[in-house]
Amino acid sequence: MKSPWRVTMQYICGKPQYAVYRLRDVSKVDHSGNRESGSTYMDSKEEAERIAAELNAKEAGGRERSHDGSENDNAGLVGV
Repeated sequence: MKSPWRVTMQYICGKPQYAVYRLRDVSKVDHSGNRESGSTYMDSKEEAERIAAELNAKEAGGRERSHDGSENDNAGLVGV
């Protein structure tokens, strides 16, 4: 069973960078081989949180806002 999408943070060149990921199998240890990426790294924690929420809403089958703010049923991943 996969986990919900969530935000991870890594210091890259001394500054915090954020990305969206989920565990492929929640019964296994959290390591790079058990992670699925939902975005590339970015400067904005808020943007990463928004993307994670959007992906979680999509998984739940609800309508969501696309990256341009319009509503649709099939907004895609950002930065993958």
